[in-house]
Amino acid sequence: MEEFTADRTGGPENLVMQLSGSMTIHNAVEIRDALLEAFKEATKLTCDLEKVSDIDLAGLQLLCATHRSSCVSGKQFDVVGLDREDFSKVLECAGFARHIGCMQNENNRCIWVGGAQ
Repeated sequence: MEEFTADRTGGPENLVMQLSGSMTIHNAVEIRDALLEAFKEATKLTCDLEKVSDIDLAGLQLLCATHRSSCVSGKQFDVVGLDREDFSKVLECAGFARHIGCMQNENNRCIWVGGAQ
């Protein structure tokens, strides 16, 4: 299991968080804290998952919760790298593979159906 890290670039108008390592239950507290801190500062937050080695249900739920918070607060939340082939089985098994988004899918922003990516 690789250590989780979150490196930020940009400013509040367009904050990019490059996530790397393991986005699993073992690092859930660190992931949550990194997302909360970045979300407080940014009006637009993009999470880049290209360097994430593995992800599980806890990592997916934290991304989903961040998206839901962005819908409520009017902030923009984007995720890059969810379409990776090695994540597709995890998304499907966890029930996150969708054709239509959840109730928060305003303006087709749902991260699970390709919105705002």
